Amino acid sequence: MSRGRRRGRLAAQGWVTAGVLGLALGGCDGVETFSTAEGESYCGAVTLGRAFREGLSPRVQMRLSLQAERLDDPTVSPGRVWAWEPATQISEARTLADGLALEPIAPLAHDALGTLTFGEGRDRNAMFAIRPPAPDAEGMFAVLSLRADDRVEVRLLRAGVRSEEAPDDRSPIFGVFLLERRRGDCRD
Repeated sequence: MSRGRRRGRLAAQGWVTAGVLGLALGGCDGVETFSTAEGESYCGAVTLGRAFREGLSPRVQMRLSLQAERLDDPTVSPGRVWAWEPATQISEARTLADGLALEPIAPLAHDALGTLTFGEGRDRNAMFAIRPPAPDAEGMFAVLSLRADDRVEVRLLRAGVRSEEAPDDRSPIFGVFLLERRRGDCRD
């Protein structure tokens, strides 16, 4: 083989190798694997430990739909969240969030809080605002953690008003939810 052909072949191999490496590195984030497909949701319950809960009973459930490739887009919601407490014989059902959008907080892209990391096994974390439709209701924050075990952890929090007279939609909330991907809307 002539020297010119060998150089051309090596250059072509180099471009192919660079292209494959670029594709592999471009997909290293891997968050798109966390996106829910049509008819899928992440489902789970609040952590039972009292130390990890405030303002939520141990029966509270959560559903999350997620378009994970949108996690870093400051202009569009990456998903929706539902949270509810089923009725019992002594208490009525309670809805905390009914398909509310995870709203991006654009300045986080330029702040250290936007690179939030905590604990092993949490590969990616992101924080979002949740605004209830009622103008008197207090908003919440949702901190999502995409976990190495393919589950999603959500921390739901609201500062709230510390008062016996505070309505449910204004009381303090803190809860950690461990969600697994399932078919359906999490209520079956």
